[in-house]
Amino acid sequence: MRALARAVRDGVMRFNNSEEDVIRGLTKLPGVGAWTAHYVALQGLGDPDAFLTGDLRVRHAAATHGPPLSARVLEARTESWRPWRGYTVMHLAW
Repeated sequence: MRALARAVRDGVMRFNNSEEDVIRGLTKLPGVGAWTAHYVALQGLGDPDAFLTGDLRVRHAAATHGPPLSARVLEARTESWRPWRGYTVMHLAW
């Protein structure tokens, strides 16, 4: 949180940038991974294409039968859903 606050204060992190820039900036902060950055883009910025490929609930729900899909398989499967993959996250995980 402190690193995020400093980045915002110093103008390094700007939430009015593109979603890709915000995700990239967030993941550069200590303790912030891809899942968190994409979640911020989905919920905080309203990015309709933010997709939580690493989320176990999403990976499990996307598998029709058997074990959860790998993040790589899920990412490939969802390419045709662009630019609305965020809505799929909401449907699958909640």
